[in-house]
Amino acid sequence: MPHSGVMNDMHPDDAPSEPSFLGRLMLVVAVGAVLLIVYQLTMVFVIGFGGIIFAVALNNIAVPLQKWLKMPHHLALALTAIATVVLIVSFFAIFGTQTAAQFTALANRLPQAWMDTRTWLDSWPVGRWLLTLIDGASNGAGPSTLLSALPIAGGVFGGLADAILIMVIGLYFAADANLYLRGALKLLPPSRRKRAQRILDQAGADLRKWMTAMTFDML
Repeated sequence: MPHSGVMNDMHPDDAPSEPSFLGRLMLVVAVGAVLLIVYQLTMVFVIGFGGIIFAVALNNIAVPLQKWLKMPHHLALALTAIATVVLIVSFFAIFGTQTAAQFTALANRLPQAWMDTRTWLDSWPVGRWLLTLIDGASNGAGPSTLLSALPIAGGVFGGLADAILIMVIGLYFAADANLYLRGALKLLPPSRRKRAQRILDQAGADLRKWMTAMTFDML
């Protein structure tokens, strides 16, 4: 066979070698690190996307207002942002007051309801045993009750901070969307920028249509 000599002349080291154990371990560590970074940045992506949605909503109102009143875009955007903030504050002022009144009424009724429940539980042996457990737990709570409420308060204030950050980011995006769009396109290779521009333009148009449809759907 003419090829047998060639095959015999091949050195074993010339065959492709598999990655070593250290190489595979480093690959696993690198993939795990990337996944961890993505997980840690999840909230950043959510806030950024929320800012884009808010920017589209502002421009959906500001652009027709700009054409109707024949004013600069930034002035129309400022009026839209102020009106939006006023509407949000008014919504929370109206419905927040009603909700607070309902919680106050509920809090006023709870002591009497608890006394009635204690009377009912005290009327049978198992109920008295439950009351003993409840009284023991309440006596041992002490300052830990306040400490257990801190994560809830932190979650509420954290949510408010995220909402404010989304509105600020959306306002910046809406004020000069082309500037941020050009900056994002510069991160891509020059040969891909035109296609990416078309994709982003189409995505923006579809997002504006979706926001408009959702607005009419909620009316």
